[in-house]
Amino acid sequence: MMKLKIGAINAATPTPLKADGGLDKASAKRLCARWLDIGLDGVFMLGSMGEGMFLPEATRDAFIETALPALKGRMTVFASAADHSRARMIERARRYAKMGADCVVLCLPVNASPARGIADVKAAADACPVPCAYYDVPANTGTALALPEILEILKHKNIKACKDSSGNPLIAQALFRGPGF
Repeated sequence: MMKLKIGAINAATPTPLKADGGLDKASAKRLCARWLDIGLDGVFMLGSMGEGMFLPEATRDAFIETALPALKGRMTVFASAADHSRARMIERARRYAKMGADCVVLCLPVNASPARGIADVKAAADACPVPCAYYDVPANTGTALALPEILEILKHKNIKACKDSSGNPLIAQALFRGPGF
């Protein structure tokens, strides 16, 4: 397992799209140049702007394939494998790892029960050959986990990072300080 480098300044990005829903490659290349110019340490693709889960696979792949040659080795590329299906999340995780993403970001499938969602995230992390991150975003997934459930996910040997968008300051504080603060 490779070591994951997470710098101090990481940002999420929207996916630049053409009117037909395909990737706007020229805009994607300009975004990559901009990220490097402003000194980002990492970029989170296909996820937190909300469109990632709903993009066609060809558009998702095109964004990763366009960005990686410009960014690989110069910043950490976090690629979201989020999906409604465990099988597709696993397939995406493996595919993005093979394409060269540094970290695959996983989140609960939409409206999954906590037990099923946790099992799905762990299964995807088990299947992924590169480090993974867990993204807790109940506003998008429809499932709010309690702190012990989040910590259960974070104990997985291949989950190396967490992005908290729960909006719950107590969870954020506990994740930052650790249990028993």
